[in-house]
Amino acid sequence: MDQSHVLNLMFALDDSTVPVTAAGGYIDEYTDLDEGACSVVNDENCVLSAASVLTDDRVKQTGVRIVGRLNNELYYSDMIKAEDLISYRGIAYAAAVEQITYIGYTGAAGSIRVINDNLYKMKIMFQQIGRTGQNRQETIDVCYKSDATATATEITFGLLEGLLGSLNAQPEDVITVGVRNSAAVTAANALDHNATVVKGSKFVTIATNLEYNGGGASVVVGDLLRIGTVGGGTALTSNVYYVEELVSTTVVRLDRPVTDASGTYTTADDDIEVIPIASIANYGFVLTGVAQPWVLGKRQWSKISFTIGLEDFGETELSYNTASSLGMGTENQIRDLEYFCKGQTGYKYRGDYTYTGYTSAVSVGDTFNQLCITWASDSRSESIGGPGHNPKQLIIAIETAYDNNDANDILIDVLDAYFDITSVIGV
Repeated sequence: MDQSHVLNLMFALDDSTVPVTAAGGYIDEYTDLDEGACSVVNDENCVLSAASVLTDDRVKQTGVRIVGRLNNELYYSDMIKAEDLISYRGIAYAAAVEQITYIGYTGAAGSIRVINDNLYKMKIMFQQIGRTGQNRQETIDVCYKSDATATATEITFGLLEGLLGSLNAQPEDVITVGVRNSAAVTAANALDHNATVVKGSKFVTIATNLEYNGGGASVVVGDLLRIGTVGGGTALTSNVYYVEELVSTTVVRLDRPVTDASGTYTTADDDIEVIPIASIANYGFVLTGVAQPWVLGKRQWSKISFTIGLEDFGETELSYNTASSLGMGTENQIRDLEYFCKGQTGYKYRGDYTYTGYTSAVSVGDTFNQLCITWASDSRSESIGGPGHNPKQLIIAIETAYDNNDANDILIDVLDAYFDITSVIGV
């Protein structure tokens, strides 16, 4: 009797242009397949095409199965009959995405509203439960009290100080915070000399002096530095930093450690721009989820997701620009699935043993489309009201680099034809 309630995983890797054994031939040993390849066969291991799978007598009697080669060994799926099919679908690869949310100015519109003598209150609620093992939904609370003559700069950087303090108290990095300002990008206000920026440091070192605008002005406390990209200049979406101190004639101290890339930012490319106090305009925060640690068998692939509540912020805009996504068929997702289907290397309790590992079929940087097949075999047992529903599942992780009529595309075409369903991942 076939086993029910099972999930199996197969791999179609490093696509070859054609299978070693063409349709009509037989697979008798591992040399009949490329390493990592898969083919659809009948119960006698005769390789099937999109045409022959519909006319083969053995297929009509017993169905089809998939044969693959890994580590110089052949391995097989169960036999699958079209009439037993419950579902068949393809899942195209999609990259993982971090959440991006704006408060106030987005790089295009909006502002953090200035309200004097006001208590600004912000709450960030994380959607992950028990991220630190406490089995509760975590929150971060931030407050800032403005005075009777508060400015936009005071309110923004006061809120930022509280926000960064709360985030830095977390056991892991979960969100990065950037500050933007709507002051027009002005190439003439680029620093007159190259600047050295070190990510994680509050200090920026500028060659020769702190002048900008062709020597027409010099950086003072209270100005903003808009830091763009090395060799790429600045934009309205670049981070701005408040100048807190002129440490020397060539060094300034900023309000917070720089989160932009380390490097030499050149005057020729206008990579760092000064926003003088008089030109400061509307502020905004950009909050971005941080990629979380992933450890096979211990920490599954995950993404930070959060919601934000604002109270007494006036008409300050809150914009959920980009939702987080785990992606589809990413390297670490398939590694997690492979680990699960390996039966956790045979251990009942993962934490009780030193992880001994196995030879993974996934290589660094691999991305996969997936074919997901669910069916109920003839082995379903009787239950009250009729036969029980004991499905089996097969997932075929198909490396994405394939063209029309390559081995992986032929695999998809044959299964699409047999089940008479388009999986949408064929070429």
